[in-house]
Amino acid sequence: MADEDLLPVVSFGNLMSEGIALSRRGQHEKALGCFNDALKLRAADKHCLITRSKCFLKLGDTENSLKDAEASLQIDETFYEGLYQKAESLYAMGDFEFALVFYHRGRRLRPDLHKFLLGIHKAEEAIINCIGNPSTVKLENKEELCFVSRQAELQSKKDSQKQQKKPKDQKDQKHTKKKSPKTEQQLLGRLYDDKAYLEKLLKDEDLMQSNTRQGTKVMDLVLDGISYLNQRRDFWQQQKPMYAREYDRKLLRLGWGRERKLKPAEIARAIAKEMEDIEQMLARGSAEQSCRKAEHLLKKIRAWSEDDVPNKYELIGNLHSHIGNAQLAMGQMEAALHSHEMDLECAREHSLTDSVSRALDNIGHVYARLGKFQQAISIWEEKIPLAQSSLEKAWLFHEIGRCYLELDNAEVAQDYGEQSLQSADEEGDVEWQLHATVLVAQAQVKLKNYPSAILNFERALEKARLMPSETAQNGIIANRGFSKKSHPFLPKIFRKMSTQSAKERPESLHFPFLDDEDTISTLKESKTFFILRGLPGSGKSTLAQAIHDRYKDACKVISVDHYKITPLIRSSIPEEYSKVDEDLVDYCKREISVIVLDDTHHERERLEQLFDIADKYRYKVIFAEPKTPWRLDCPQLKDKNQWKLSVEELKKMKPSLEKEFLPMYFGWFLSKRSSEILRKAGQAFLDELGSLKAFKKESKYFPSAIEDPKIKIDLTSYFVKRPPGVLHCTTKYTEFGKAAGAEEYAQQEAVKASYGKGFTLSISALFITTKTVGARIELSEQQLLLWPGDADKILPTDNLPRGSRAHITLGCANGVEAVQTGLDLLEFVKLEKAGNKGEQVGEIGGGKLLYFDNGMWMLVLSKKIDVRAIFSGYYGKGKLVPTQSTNKRGAAFSSCTII
Repeated sequence: MADEDLLPVVSFGNLMSEGIALSRRGQHEKALGCFNDALKLRAADKHCLITRSKCFLKLGDTENSLKDAEASLQIDETFYEGLYQKAESLYAMGDFEFALVFYHRGRRLRPDLHKFLLGIHKAEEAIINCIGNPSTVKLENKEELCFVSRQAELQSKKDSQKQQKKPKDQKDQKHTKKKSPKTEQQLLGRLYDDKAYLEKLLKDEDLMQSNTRQGTKVMDLVLDGISYLNQRRDFWQQQKPMYAREYDRKLLRLGWGRERKLKPAEIARAIAKEMEDIEQMLARGSAEQSCRKAEHLLKKIRAWSEDDVPNKYELIGNLHSHIGNAQLAMGQMEAALHSHEMDLECAREHSLTDSVSRALDNIGHVYARLGKFQQAISIWEEKIPLAQSSLEKAWLFHEIGRCYLELDNAEVAQDYGEQSLQSADEEGDVEWQLHATVLVAQAQVKLKNYPSAILNFERALEKARLMPSETAQNGIIANRGFSKKSHPFLPKIFRKMSTQSAKERPESLHFPFLDDEDTISTLKESKTFFILRGLPGSGKSTLAQAIHDRYKDACKVISVDHYKITPLIRSSIPEEYSKVDEDLVDYCKREISVIVLDDTHHERERLEQLFDIADKYRYKVIFAEPKTPWRLDCPQLKDKNQWKLSVEELKKMKPSLEKEFLPMYFGWFLSKRSSEILRKAGQAFLDELGSLKAFKKESKYFPSAIEDPKIKIDLTSYFVKRPPGVLHCTTKYTEFGKAAGAEEYAQQEAVKASYGKGFTLSISALFITTKTVGARIELSEQQLLLWPGDADKILPTDNLPRGSRAHITLGCANGVEAVQTGLDLLEFVKLEKAGNKGEQVGEIGGGKLLYFDNGMWMLVLSKKIDVRAIFSGYYGKGKLVPTQSTNKRGAAFSSCTII
């Protein structure tokens, strides 16, 4: 075991993922700690600087927020997120003019982002509130005015010099001059009552001297709250001074409030909120309500001028599009067609290219739904030059090809299907590869090219296996505007998929966790993290799908392909992995029984990140690799991998996969349920033993456990080191391949065949010594095949029965390592071999209690406890660490790290 001061290595990606998750939950101070640690590992990461800047801003620390934003811009001056964050920080500091400058800079870089426009509007509004509208200010160039200004400037300097000579306390007194309660109440609004309450608390001297459970002084918390409210008060005073508020009130008293012209920023915010509501209503299925709301907003926008709404015509077209989609959902085909044509007319009139593309897309879908396939083709072919990405071209070519197929023009349909497949391959999108392959196959059936059609249907089946079967089937059959009649071959494909049993499963998918029912049931009551290894095209995705199909709702698959991360050899971990890890952590927190990670990035640094996550959430790790014949054949993999990697690129990736990654140790890892059963049995044994008179007579061996010998000896507090979560029985300590005999053990046929397989272990006795408490295991003949020949020897001359040391550690005394449990058990075995069977003290807990002297006790169970376990390896760096000393029962179970 490593030294106790050695901590697990935490990676940049893990820290980022954890920080983002904490920030989303509102735990900004904890998130800040993660981002600080992440920046120690990668100081020049602009994305991390911006996330930390946002954290600072949420905590009200505008200065540090600004520093991080500026630091990100020093790394990349065109980084739009840095510009936006700098503008937000300046705005929060009340520096509205400079905030406006950076909002404008950001908008020039990214005119498509609405947040920059909103920022411009709110900064302009704040400036006008502070200094008035520039159009109302008239400056006259007069000599007297210039003279007075200079005089005033000179007088200001004199006053400044006098001010410096004033006593410091007088200056501070002026600086901290309080605002009147009436003014403060108007500025703070509802928060004024909160501030008054906090100030009242300050008068309670006893409360102010007390501490929270975390050790923080209550006074510090109250003062922080008051300080924050004062900062908000000053900011709101600067953003909208009292005279601006008074002016608004006068307008309302005069009856002008209703007629007051809304500012552009107010209009933009209102429209954004309305548009969001319209989209959500349609998404929820409330098409009629969404349509009415869109029509109402359309009337409002038409009434505003372009000065009020700069993107007026873009919004009008967008609303026509929303109305058309809602009408289509309600089955009003002709009305939907008219709405989308209005969108197209508006877009062409005002040269809005993106809107033209959107309108053509929607019109084509309406024509297809109406069965007017030739019109749909004409519209969609007009859209082809406007397609901006390979993915957009993939579905556009597919839809055109589908229309030609409906018109019985199979040859052209095949051409468009092949173009769709080519675009989907460029994008690496499995779903559209599947759609395009099926289209090509169906066109070939109509052309009576049956061999090619069969080959493409087989390819479609392989693609469908990369996604959940139901999703794949529905995704193809429910094509927009087409009926099931146009997919006569798909039901056969999916019936083949759904009825494929374990017997029909190919040899490459024979694994204990797929075939063995005992293993499957054990994994379902455990927490297991499968890491799939293999080169691109070797069959990892097929294996991931097979695991998902076997465990269904108890399983979640994370395929890195879906995150558009290209498989390559890397010297560092890409930033895109932070999203992968975020989803992985989310599944771990939800305690999904089986999590599968399908990836090709298996450099040591990446694997250690994954082991850290598994450690933190108490998941056991199982490596799995496809058994396909071509898994290491680069020429064959070149044709099979979806990324179109060359033979040379695949060869570069082989070394990291050919070498087996050995764990810290191999062993049987109990299921979550079995761990709980055995832990309870151990606790009951300690409780009952501590109450026995016979044990109290020998209490001298457990001095630190004695509270009141007349009542009970507290063994729970004596064995302060307890393994949390999953319990295990170690077979071979391999130290990641460094230990003697590690490679030889890992290559044994029995070990390789049993890896990832379920076993039932039989607990025959529970025992304690002055150092440890554990469970004795009786190994079966099959289990003994996994037991190393030298594991039962302390000295070379020892000759004990094989499997004598098999045990599960349940606890250790302070300063004792877990390895001691096995050594203690061997002492019992040696005594038994020498003829000392122990003194029978009585029966407790359904077994016979024996005493062997020197504080050695064993409970031989009358009925053995059977526990379920998976044979695997532990790949983390965790170890048994003592909890803080306590006499409270059960506290030792909750404060220690992984064994």
